[in-house]
Amino acid sequence: MAKDMKVKDYVAQMQSGRSFVKAKMDSAGIGKVHLSFVEHSGRPKCEQVAAIEGYLNFEGAGSVSQLYYLVMSRDIRKKYANSVKTARETGSKYPNAIWDSNGGSSEKRDANGNVIKPCRYYAVQVSPGSKSDIVLQVMEGEGEVTETGGYMLKKGATVKRINVPFTFLDFCAFVVDIHDAVAAYKSVHAQLGYTGSEINEFTPYKPRNAVQQEPMNTTATMPQAMPQTPVPAPVATQQNAEKLSVVFVMYDSLGKTMQVTDSAQNVMTMFGKMRKALYKNTPEHYALVNDKYTLEAVQSALYSGAPTIPTCRFLSEKQDKECYVCVRRVEVTRYES
Repeated sequence: MAKDMKVKDYVAQMQSGRSFVKAKMDSAGIGKVHLSFVEHSGRPKCEQVAAIEGYLNFEGAGSVSQLYYLVMSRDIRKKYANSVKTARETGSKYPNAIWDSNGGSSEKRDANGNVIKPCRYYAVQVSPGSKSDIVLQVMEGEGEVTETGGYMLKKGATVKRINVPFTFLDFCAFVVDIHDAVAAYKSVHAQLGYTGSEINEFTPYKPRNAVQQEPMNTTATMPQAMPQTPVPAPVATQQNAEKLSVVFVMYDSLGKTMQVTDSAQNVMTMFGKMRKALYKNTPEHYALVNDKYTLEAVQSALYSGAPTIPTCRFLSEKQDKECYVCVRRVEVTRYES
């Protein structure tokens, strides 16, 4: 039962017979999406065989933004066809990757100068599949730092790989879900008042006016409602038209979780799980105040399209601490050719 109450820790996922990948926002504080790849033995036991962690920057080369454009501009189809054609003409067993992103981490040493963690190189690639439309692959091995400060695979290093197959449709949905989560994250930061370098650095998410484990008799105040500022409509062109979509962002003032969905109906399901988690998974056992009235008010605002959605107040079991759950509408831009 406790397992069912656990809040979902990913924003997109894909599973196959012997592997899966989950996209998580636990590295959003440093401007990255975390891709967690796992290879397993398959049913019935599904025992883990290997795991590799990869990361995509929000913006720039090899980023979520670039991958999203690749999918929504349909360049992925053209590059797919060109890669398959080149492999056929040259007799290559595997087509070349049509998109890639790489990174790494520097080695770590102890106080005596001994290496306790070697330099790591990883790469995330999108390639045509042999038994599926697309394969999302992650590879890692011992790396070394380049002259420009980047990372490259060390010559002769052992390489580990995990592949996750996708259909074109599933891959597009996977990328769009990640893009929407990133867009919501950045919009939430902007609307909470983060500016300048704080936005660029993607400081760890924490509502500015949230109550953080403080007694009720302090001067703590309720989180201010985010201004529901409409995003200016983009200008459409013959080749590329932008469309705005609305997603709902739910987060708690304790900074424990943030969830994103594009369905008002899913908001109530997410709220129910978060409500149970705040009670069961915190030592304070937070409970919703005026639960019947609050739930009706939130549901009414969601389905009526009201400009603001009520913020929900939770009290600890001893009634000496409080926290809040906030739901906000965020407009995100999607591109269509």
